[in-house]
Amino acid sequence: MSSLILVIGVTGLIYCGFIMYFYFGLRTLQPVDLLSDDELPVIGVIVAARNEEKNIEKTVRSLAAQNYPNDLYKIVVANDRSEDSTGEILARLEAEIPNLSVVTIAERQDGVSPKKYALLQGVATLDTEFVAATDADCTHPENWLRTYASIQDEKLGVATAITVNNKEKYGSQFEELWQKMQYIEHNALAFVSAGAISREMGFTANGNNMFFNKALYENAGHEVMKAHLTSGDDFFLIQTAEQRNYDLEFLTNKSVIAHTDPQPTIPDLLNQRARWASKAGAGAPTALFFSIATFLFYLGAFLYPLTILWGGFHWSIFLLLLGLKVVPDTLYTVSGHRKMDIPFYPWHYILMQVVHIPFVLFVTFKGMLGSFTWKGAKYRR
Repeated sequence: MSSLILVIGVTGLIYCGFIMYFYFGLRTLQPVDLLSDDELPVIGVIVAARNEEKNIEKTVRSLAAQNYPNDLYKIVVANDRSEDSTGEILARLEAEIPNLSVVTIAERQDGVSPKKYALLQGVATLDTEFVAATDADCTHPENWLRTYASIQDEKLGVATAITVNNKEKYGSQFEELWQKMQYIEHNALAFVSAGAISREMGFTANGNNMFFNKALYENAGHEVMKAHLTSGDDFFLIQTAEQRNYDLEFLTNKSVIAHTDPQPTIPDLLNQRARWASKAGAGAPTALFFSIATFLFYLGAFLYPLTILWGGFHWSIFLLLLGLKVVPDTLYTVSGHRKMDIPFYPWHYILMQVVHIPFVLFVTFKGMLGSFTWKGAKYRR
């Protein structure tokens, strides 16, 4: 019993310490000033798309409508073996948009994550020093590219920003309930990334809203992205940038916030988070240490109430342990929403906290030990 309490207490203090360290770092982030037209560099944009007929045109048109000179940026879409009308839509758009180029991926390479392979093939066609990356289901403010381009520097490795889930109409009160909880949980992950980056620690980045130095891909793209793992193109890229002593940036300008649809169903959400969790064990030492401490803390806090069965449960200890999570989480989450100037839903946050620990444990076990589906295919770590 004492050993369990010791493990939970120590890992809880580690978790609380990390979150508060990131919290004070998050507070230091400031918006960047945008460059004028005559100061803008040439940059590339990469999008990997598979079976995105419902979204791809909206995404490409938001990129084509950027407040950025057309001759200074090129959009590359890697069409990854799409079986719907994605290819036809892209062909039509390519004929219409001068700075759009489509790379068609006909076959999957054995032992390589399909998305990572598509990204590697697409980036290889760009001759720019920096590349902005997004997903085929995202839309972007008109100054999205200009904001990223305004921080381009030879010392910069990776910059990223938050992507907000959009959901304007709900089919039921229950859907609104869990969708707003998903929104807050998704934002909280981005805030952790922001706080870590503020400390020059590359825990992770938003792969659908990212700007990176193309030198990170050169000569060792497969190794850098750990291409055999299904997920983590953003995760491994920013950690490689940190290891190579590049600068890291998290931008808070509203002009760089991307938008995407949330996962439509709870099973879809569980599969997405399991896919994200599947690469956690392959992270850099500091990120791995934080992940393990967080997992052990959550697992211990989840199991501790069972000690009531043999009389070892104490409410004071239980509340203290929960305080190590709830207090720093609340400070961090509220501050993050204020910093990014995006809506915050207090009651949905409270409900999210109630289910957060079992949710994280479930998707971690599912991603690390079980299987998950993505783009219609089933994967194991």
